[in-house]
Amino acid sequence: MFKRRWLDLKPKIILLNLDVKKDDRGVLAEISPVLKNRLKHMFMATILPGKTRGNHYHKHKTEWILVLEGKVLVTLVDAKNKKQNQIELTGLTPQLLEVVPHTSVKISNHTKRKAIILVIVDEAFNLHDPDVWQLTLSYSTPSLKDDP
Repeated sequence: MFKRRWLDLKPKIILLNLDVKKDDRGVLAEISPVLKNRLKHMFMATILPGKTRGNHYHKHKTEWILVLEGKVLVTLVDAKNKKQNQIELTGLTPQLLEVVPHTSVKISNHTKRKAIILVIVDEAFNLHDPDVWQLTLSYSTPSLKDDP
């Protein structure tokens, strides 16, 4: 009975709030205290208007996504039961979205401005074992909208 209930669940949205310091110069948000010693690989990516990144899942890696600038729509899909969940993230709110193994992630920019994201992974990239798996699904795509 428990297993059946678990399979009916959408992927959980896990948001980690960062410790934010504000002053007249701007904002500083620390990431390393939140992730402690789990940070092994990190990269920055841009997502142009109307474009998408990700669209894959990992079997043993955990990722954290931070929007540095702009706004994105993140679609999470449980690779086992295909249930979907979505969240909109913005660079105005410094939060890490945790993506656990077996959760496909699609990051879409439906605005008219470039988005910049930082992705942190708990394993160093290994060319011989990239742990990148495709999940073929049809996603609902909202129309392009302006940033505030």
